[in-house]
Amino acid sequence: MTEDSEGNIFERYYTLFFVLIVATPICAINSAVQTAFQVGFSCAFPGHWGRGFTLAYALTVPAALVAVPLARKALAQLSSDENRLRK
Repeated sequence: MTEDSEGNIFERYYTLFFVLIVATPICAINSAVQTAFQVGFSCAFPGHWGRGFTLAYALTVPAALVAVPLARKALAQLSSDENRLRK
């Protein structure tokens, strides 16, 4: 692969990489806290946390794949509107 094609792959999948990197620790922390409140730090914690993390991740990643591009477009629009108002 050439350097240009590698750069294009990263650019093409930037949103996916961003979502996976951000969603993983958020889902892990949120599901761990919720599981700790529900079952405490007992022997059952790892199994309950694993199921909670899987469900949270399965719901969060697709939602974020939709929300992130929409947020970027909205921020770009707000930023361009703000720049027009300054002139």
